[in-house]
Amino acid sequence: MPDGGVVNIGRGLTVVGCDPSLQNWGLARAIVRLTNLSTLAEPLLEISGLRLVRTSPAGGKKVVRKSSDDLMRATTISQEFRAFSMGAAMCMVEVPSGCQSARGAMSNGICVGVLSNSAVPLIQVDPTEVKLATVGNRTASKADMIAWAVAMYPDADWLRDRAGGLIAANEHLADSIAAIHAGMKTSEFRAAASMMAMASA
Repeated sequence: MPDGGVVNIGRGLTVVGCDPSLQNWGLARAIVRLTNLSTLAEPLLEISGLRLVRTSPAGGKKVVRKSSDDLMRATTISQEFRAFSMGAAMCMVEVPSGCQSARGAMSNGICVGVLSNSAVPLIQVDPTEVKLATVGNRTASKADMIAWAVAMYPDADWLRDRAGGLIAANEHLADSIAAIHAGMKTSEFRAAASMMAMASA
């Protein structure tokens, strides 16, 4: 490594943040520029894209099998996730865990299955890490997370209503950005970014 262990990544790393959900799967794409991986000084992060993949249960009596509907929704999410991640170095994600119903367990299982088919390596973060790395409060609300993300990245492509106001669904996009911030603080990110920097030197 140059400069006594300091790794400089001038061109940046393209990464993806992910907030998995069967109904609202949030995605953020960003370019990370770190000047000093030995101290992980505040990074320069450019949000280059946001996407919310929405799926909903098929209605009506024509649905023969619930499992068929789940498979179609999982396929849609998987295709969108892989396409959005194409060319990225890694994905930071809070893997779903815990549920209060059988249906919730099914949804979590589908999300984990989609993540297992990721086109890029995953860096896992937990809910506490995400909130502390962003708002700084382990009990931060959904509104807190949206407010933090919009304040940090006001020019990002946020979802808005007809009057131009932010809508509640932005929580999934905000959480996907927050996952990136939390992921950058992990030892896994530090090691991966260092290896990529050496390979491109």
